[in-house]
Amino acid sequence: MLSAEEEAMSEVVIRHLELDDYPPIISVLDEWWGGRPMAARLPRLFFVHFSSTSFSAVEDGQIVGFLIGFVS
Repeated sequence: MLSAEEEAMSEVVIRHLELDDYPPIISVLDEWWGGRPMAARLPRLFFVHFSSTSFSAVEDGQIVGFLIGFVS
């Protein structure tokens, strides 16, 4: 367990999605969706073409969340 001081020092950094984020996200995507098969619905090209409107949340070097956004 982390001490209260260690927890306070841990922060989530929000940054634009990068192509290198694809492998770690796709490897856990189905698990994040409760076992539903969602990986096929998130193509790698989204990480290239929508990087300016997509974000990842990183804590202690690990991606803990992400958002794929695009203007339709």
